[in-house]
Amino acid sequence: MDAEYEAVKTALRENIEKVISEVASSIISLGSCKEWSMEQNFCTTEGIATLADRVGLPSAGDQSAEELIFWRTIADAVGIEHDGEDDLT
Repeated sequence: MDAEYEAVKTALRENIEKVISEVASSIISLGSCKEWSMEQNFCTTEGIATLADRVGLPSAGDQSAEELIFWRTIADAVGIEHDGEDDLT
């Protein structure tokens, strides 16, 4: 489990310019609005979730059962709560 977590951090480090650009764009977008619309919240969440694909990690959005297990395993290992539903299909 530590290996998977380290793999996530390594992928982010190896793509640091892409990661910084995505985070900066999200912060600028959110910071430039007095209130956030549901669309902005969705787009920001989707942007973060799809960043995984763009840096060579398993999908974190619209994930397969295997990808969901990958992310839940890491979440459990580092103490991050998730919905924990047993149905992975």
